[in-house]
Amino acid sequence: MMPASLLEVVLAVRSLRKTYTSGHGVQDVSFDVAPGETVALLGPNGAGKTTTVRCVVGLMRPDSGSISVLGAAPGTLQAGQGTALVPDNPDLYPTLSVEEHLRFRAQAFRVAAPFDEAIADAMRATGIDDIADQLGGELSRGQRQRVMLAAAVLQRAALYVLDEPTVGLDPPALAWLENWVTAQAATGAAILVATHQIDFMARIADRAVLLQDGLVAATLDVPRGTGQVEPWKHRLVEHFDVWPADD
Repeated sequence: MMPASLLEVVLAVRSLRKTYTSGHGVQDVSFDVAPGETVALLGPNGAGKTTTVRCVVGLMRPDSGSISVLGAAPGTLQAGQGTALVPDNPDLYPTLSVEEHLRFRAQAFRVAAPFDEAIADAMRATGIDDIADQLGGELSRGQRQRVMLAAAVLQRAALYVLDEPTVGLDPPALAWLENWVTAQAATGAAILVATHQIDFMARIADRAVLLQDGLVAATLDVPRGTGQVEPWKHRLVEHFDVWPADD
């Protein structure tokens, strides 16, 4: 169920429209993300997930519609300080250590000095305290993703935006990510996840906004009852007939 008031949400997207010269993009996309809620933008490649994410975080300007993050427009200081993006291919400075990277982010987001305790807490929260001295260029994709998540923790973001976070993760890293997302939502963070992975979505999301050809095909609550999830996933795939459940 949609929150009744914009005052109750961290992210509000209303009638978002963004098109490209190719004609692809998104049209009339609307959804909310409330504190403590995980919402998945679910759809196959090319459905409009990344376009929506880029508009939400201020990397792209919509043609029409509105987006509010903590009551401010994307690209403003208030929205930027409250939003943490973990992109689909997390890039780090290859010659900076993990700790140096986080120190740089702490300065950028004006974390109260001294930074040492806050950085140590963020590394412990994301399980990377044992690689603090490793260089960004030496890390696996899963490790780079954790550094980005640690930076988000350091930022004390109200909204986490994860774009295709499961790409390239092995099963242990995927399980860790699922637990981490669930734990952050439990603290009151709002989480938006763009994914094409139905199984991953069903384990972490409260609601799924199904995007197909740039349009919202449906907004569905994710069931949690015993025996309800698997039939729900199969009905989802059969109804929309867009991509396999185990993709």
